[in-house]
Amino acid sequence: MSGGPKMTIREIEDWNGGRRAWCQWFQGTDSKEDVFPLTSLKFPEEPRQGSLRPVKTGTAWS
Repeated sequence: MSGGPKMTIREIEDWNGGRRAWCQWFQGTDSKEDVFPLTSLKFPEEPRQGSLRPVKTGTAWS
């Protein structure tokens, strides 16, 4: 699936030989949450002011 809602990554964790992200978003007025493989997420080209982007340092994301 592509082109889903804009999400906030709440947490990134190691899982089953890879990494996954716990994400939150709104569907109308309902708060939703789910977990996705980190490699399946598309990060914005330019983050909004005040938002965080993952930064690769060495071999780990921080």
